[in-house]
Amino acid sequence: DAFYEVDLRAGMDLRRLRERFPHLTLLGGISSVTLHRGTRDDVVRETMAALDVARQLGSIMVGCSNLIVCQTPMENFWAMMETLWQNR
Repeated sequence: DAFYEVDLRAGMDLRRLRERFPHLTLLGGISSVTLHRGTRDDVVRETMAALDVARQLGSIMVGCSNLIVCQTPMENFWAMMETLWQNR
């Protein structure tokens, strides 16, 4: 079983959710708002934070917490993808 759309900006925390629901695989951890409105550095920082929790606790698939919003800067999308790829 899995839960999709773990979004920090909605008050969801990967670590707390993992501890509360150890039987679920969690998906998300990178806010679509950060991708849409943040800087490249914001995206890299949020991606690395989600990856760190996933490495520590397991059963977490790191990715965008929701749909990628139209007009999201491609630089931010690629920053997320490159960070995920380089740190897999």
